[in-house]
Amino acid sequence: MVAGGGVFGLACALAAAERGLSVTLFDPLSASPNASAVAAGLLAPIGEAVFDPVAAPHYPLMAQALDLWPEFARRYDLGLVRSGLRLVGDHAPALRGIGAQFSPDGPDLFVPGEALVTDPASALIKLSDALVKRGGRIEPRTFAAQDVAPQTTTVLATGPGSGMAPELACLEPVKGQIAVLPRGPADGPVIRWSGGYLAPQPGGARLGATMEVGVRDTHVQPAAIEGLIAGGLAHVPNLDVRGAYGEAAVRMQSPDGLPLAGPSMLQNTLLAVGARRNGWLFAPLVGAMIAAYCMGEDPGPWAVALHPGRFDKS
Repeated sequence: MVAGGGVFGLACALAAAERGLSVTLFDPLSASPNASAVAAGLLAPIGEAVFDPVAAPHYPLMAQALDLWPEFARRYDLGLVRSGLRLVGDHAPALRGIGAQFSPDGPDLFVPGEALVTDPASALIKLSDALVKRGGRIEPRTFAAQDVAPQTTTVLATGPGSGMAPELACLEPVKGQIAVLPRGPADGPVIRWSGGYLAPQPGGARLGATMEVGVRDTHVQPAAIEGLIAGGLAHVPNLDVRGAYGEAAVRMQSPDGLPLAGPSMLQNTLLAVGARRNGWLFAPLVGAMIAAYCMGEDPGPWAVALHPGRFDKS
């Protein structure tokens, strides 16, 4: 059983179903906005390492997670674009520090290889459809304690509000607000600057994003969206922001910024939670690890780094 219909829950459910396991996924569908759907779909190890001090130490892990994406996207017919990354400003020292290739792009720098998922909300629907085609069942409701069955493995891949496993106590909510630009660029490289980014998308470019630690509500605040738009206009000439609107969701983060992926102290329970803002990036890797745990196999070289018990001081 898998609790949670975001990209982590779906990736875990699909990986288990591909291994021949019987899978039921619980997804309330009509609940508060799914954080995986309210996303730019960035698959950006280099961008994260350059601009996010929390993510920077984990660049090798993020780079390996990106390596799994071409096959994952092909298998489930997801839109994957290797559009590259344009960095506004001189970030050459940071790029050299992680061994990234780059070239001049006017006053800025261009990094090849960075990618994004086109239309994350539609990608979630494709993953759901793929799960059903592979024999999985989707229960359109929230997973509850009474759904736990003896001798059945439960995968908790839920958002904020679930306290079913003791390891979840280390997670804290992070509210993210994003501006959607219906007239924004549909393609081209992702553009990042200190404090923001522009992600071209066919259904409306995304300007992101706030990181409001400790906030659990999903209300869109006009002042926050106006601030994102102002940042975009300051860094991207001729950006068309007519018709812009905001979206908001809540993600969970661990103390080191990496997901919890692996066995819980709670019997017959695995965790796949706490991706911060890299849920799409880590989904294929975490899904494969969880399926390996279910099969009693080696979960791979990142098992210790992502183990849910790594913050236990007892």
